[in-house]
Amino acid sequence: MTSPTKGYDAGKKISGRKTFGVADTLGLLIAVIVVAASVSDNVGGIAVVDRAGSRSSRLAKIWCGGGFKRTFIASCGAHHISAEVVNRIHDHRFEVLPRRWVVERTWSWLMNNRRLQVDYERNPIVTEGFVWAVHSRLLLRRLTQPAHRMIAPGKQARHPLRQGRPKGNGQDAY
Repeated sequence: MTSPTKGYDAGKKISGRKTFGVADTLGLLIAVIVVAASVSDNVGGIAVVDRAGSRSSRLAKIWCGGGFKRTFIASCGAHHISAEVVNRIHDHRFEVLPRRWVVERTWSWLMNNRRLQVDYERNPIVTEGFVWAVHSRLLLRRLTQPAHRMIAPGKQARHPLRQGRPKGNGQDAY
């Protein structure tokens, strides 16, 4: 017997839950919602945009994937938010899509946390809480890193948002 908070998406072949999120141009989360996998992308996208619109009055434009259709775009228009669908450039090879990489990078940062890789929770609100906790931890780590490092002549400084994981003995030291 399955839970009403879990489902199956036959198109994406996903069982369980889907996570929808809105991130700003820096990759910082504005809103997150976790729904059953049987919920369509349009319904999940509308729910997360509603939540993001209530949290930020400055939200003016959204870039979204090709799975979001007319109902999502119409719902964004009702909130005075323009929505632009970013479609794949080539079907059979990988290319970085304009503006979509920001959200994909944010999700990859979050999925480095083991707790978010597998859905252990019974309640999707708890999963949303873990997403916010992991995101807060990432932001705190950025704040506590030294702002200026000594850079050898001829070397280029790395951007603080592009810093990798701390090097160590392979064990999590968090």
